[in-house]
Amino acid sequence: MLEAAKWQAPAAAAAAAVARETAVAAARSSVQLQPATAAEAAAAAAAAAAAEGPADAAAAAAAAAAVAATAQELLRLLLQLANKMKLTAAEAVDVLWSAAAAGESAAAATLLPRTTQLCKCEWGILKKKNSAAVRFYEALCLVAADTPAAAAAALEVLAAASSIPEMQQHLQQLELQQKLQQQQQQQQQLTPLEEFEQQLALEEEPEQQQQHLEQQQQQQQQLEQQQQQQEKQQQQQAAAMEYLGIDRDSPLGQQLVAAAAAADAAAAADAAEEEEEEALTQAPAAAEAADTAAAAAAAGEAAAAAAAADNYDANYKISSSPHHLSTSATAATTAAAAAAAADTAAADTAAADTAAATAAAAAAADPLRFMLARRPLAGGVETVEKAADSSLLSELQMSEQQQQQQQQQQQQQLLIA
Repeated sequence: MLEAAKWQAPAAAAAAAVARETAVAAARSSVQLQPATAAEAAAAAAAAAAAEGPADAAAAAAAAAAVAATAQELLRLLLQLANKMKLTAAEAVDVLWSAAAAGESAAAATLLPRTTQLCKCEWGILKKKNSAAVRFYEALCLVAADTPAAAAAALEVLAAASSIPEMQQHLQQLELQQKLQQQQQQQQQLTPLEEFEQQLALEEEPEQQQQHLEQQQQQQQQLEQQQQQQEKQQQQQAAAMEYLGIDRDSPLGQQLVAAAAAADAAAAADAAEEEEEEALTQAPAAAEAADTAAAAAAAGEAAAAAAAADNYDANYKISSSPHHLSTSATAATTAAAAAAAADTAAADTAAADTAAATAAAAAAADPLRFMLARRPLAGGVETVEKAADSSLLSELQMSEQQQQQQQQQQQQQLLIA
């Protein structure tokens, strides 16, 4: 009996081990579509039931099936709640991972767009949690295995998100690499002439940028000069009025300020017209100078040809005569340069005379502007200029009094009528 028991004990243990393995395998196969946590729980329950004896194998399989059904029902409830509740990005990632790991491809594809938007908006918080970021990556891989279109759409959204600088930097690096590859391919396919043109374009681009910057600086300097001139004129006008004892807020002071402003506007308009006239006059002068230079050059060439023909001797070999040719060409060039310089000097002199005449006419037509624009006297000594200023001031005061008297007479006539 004892020997039989010794032989039966190992056989029973082996049978129990086989039953335990069978129960665990059945439990795992029944929950293969469940999350890893639920599968492990079901397998543990089956192993515990099978450890009690071979007779409990069916009970272990039933327990595993019950655990799987419970996990499936809990997952569905979780998905329903996720659609109704406001979740954070980390919570949404957990729900998405649970659905993807359970094989709920339709539910995972439905949750993916919303989870992607949450991750895009809360990327600064999500990237600090390594576990959430890893789960999101795993969920994307699981969804891509079942529904590639949904995963591709989510990746496009993430790639275009400006809130994810890491993704943008990676994309910029990829774009730069693609551009470099394209340039290398184009350079390999270009002819030597095309390579030369491309090199010229690359060299001209910085020059154009430099010219653009210089133009902007010149415009800025011109604006600053205009502002400085305006401020200087205003200071001169204020000093002249203070020297003459005129209050700026008085009617006469306001009249003087208005007259000065009108005079400045007229001067600016005259300056603009003068610039246009100079541009128009310089163009024909330049054209005439060019024509004159061309004619002089043609005459020089003709003279050089005539001199060479005169020096030709049929009985001897033609000897080189660079001295005569160079002398004639030099004379022609000198004549052309002198003609061009004379035309330019004449044009400049005419423009200067016109500007001086215009300024003199403006000063004669508007003595008030001449008085205000002139530098005021530093001392209080009676001079000719101060006397002229006083006479102009008295004339202005008399004209103002006459206007007031006329207004009073008109008012009296209206009252009498």
